[in-house]
Amino acid sequence: MTGRVRFAVLLAAAVVAAAAAPAVAARGTWYDPYLDGVEALEKGDPARAIELFETALARRPESGYHRTYGTNYIHYAPHAHLALALGALGRCDAALAEIGRARTAGEPEDDPSLAPRLEALAQRCAPAPEPEPAPPEELSAAAIGPSGSPPAAPPPAPAIDRTLLRRGLAAYLAGDLDTATRVFEQAASEAPDSAVAHLLVATVRFARWRADGRRDEALARSVRSALDNARRLDPLLEPPPALCPPELVARWRTLR
Repeated sequence: MTGRVRFAVLLAAAVVAAAAAPAVAARGTWYDPYLDGVEALEKGDPARAIELFETALARRPESGYHRTYGTNYIHYAPHAHLALALGALGRCDAALAEIGRARTAGEPEDDPSLAPRLEALAQRCAPAPEPEPAPPEELSAAAIGPSGSPPAAPPPAPAIDRTLLRRGLAAYLAGDLDTATRVFEQAASEAPDSAVAHLLVATVRFARWRADGRRDEALARSVRSALDNARRLDPLLEPPPALCPPELVARWRTLR
């Protein structure tokens, strides 16, 4: 589980939707278990995440952008996240069913960062052809790593502190670039392996560089450095258009 999903969910919570929204759901009815499920999945607890996503789905079955309270909205993609949690536990049949529901509801289209992860899960869960019988020594070599022990599972993706993320997004969207810079740089310092954190730093620095009349060469170089860090950590990360201006998105794509 990468930080992208959490990023997309919490970014949407800070953006005011232009279109009419469904009726407000009281905080605690579906919003809490959904975001808590995202957090549990990121922290490597898919079993707990499944319970939370199923609770959220029972209370709000419709995917999409929903208002939580005030003018805050989130992109609600419960089937996609439930599929990822099921896949993490090896429950492939159930995960494939949730992938189908997520695609029917348009969840990957609303959050492009989900599409490659769901596709990878679908491929991993697809029935494999019967392998050719292998000699016992080949089977033994395939079952263990070069050091003689089973290959280690990759570590969970770093998560950004949710409070920092919300505070930084609120400051950025309000035009308080100094506060947003401090908060996002703190988030990147606390989660140095998070591509999302570095993309946020690049975004707010780019806004400051543009507001300063594009004169500060050192600031322009720091934008490129933060983009390079984000690209190196997660090449599949997609800058969300709701946050990143087109010029910055274009710069990101030239790094690929």
